[in-house]
Amino acid sequence: AAGDDRFPVIVFAHGYGQMPSNYQALISGLVSEGHVVVAIASAGVAHLVLLPDGRQVLKDDISDALYQASADDIVFAARQTQRLDTTPAHPLAGRLDTRRIAAVGHSLGGAGAVLALTAPQSPLVLAVNLDGDYGGASAEVAPTQPILYLTTTPPELIGSPPAQWRDESNEKRRDTLWQRLSAASRAACRVRMEDTLHSNFLDAALLPPASMPESKRRNRYGPIDGARALLAIS
Repeated sequence: AAGDDRFPVIVFAHGYGQMPSNYQALISGLVSEGHVVVAIASAGVAHLVLLPDGRQVLKDDISDALYQASADDIVFAARQTQRLDTTPAHPLAGRLDTRRIAAVGHSLGGAGAVLALTAPQSPLVLAVNLDGDYGGASAEVAPTQPILYLTTTPPELIGSPPAQWRDESNEKRRDTLWQRLSAASRAACRVRMEDTLHSNFLDAALLPPASMPESKRRNRYGPIDGARALLAIS
């Protein structure tokens, strides 16, 4: 309901080759909980970005530089929300709690969210990485702000409890990076979600079972019900 409260802000960053519109269910869940969500499309990272001058920018080849590009765009968007809050006559003026701006991202955007915390004079107070592998500059930082790392099941271990994941090669790598990245954080938490896979954060996880072969669905979204997974994530 409309009121005089200020609302905490989330800058949402998409994964490589994705678009903000691919995460409408997840974003709507965050909005319904009282957040203002600024969902960005990062040039070179997104599938397609239309610039103000009419140019169309397709995604670049995957590289370490894209982690920094994502982080730079997150910080820019966060600073823009501060400007909008003080812009006379703007619909959001006086409604944004600019002391509480978080970054939430999926995949490459999740690693970019953590990297954005360490930018000079970053206005961000915390970051949530949704199943993003750290690469480029994002693998070298150690933010002091709170960070949450939500990860999914190794595909070949679907149906196995998290206690059995530790010997899987990608889990070992993630654990090593997480221990170093989170060492300086005043509140760091890693959560492992059973029966979910990397694509469970996308709207496509809500497609009906008949929309694709069961084997393909399980390889992309795991055995969990798509709506249940997105509810748990948001």
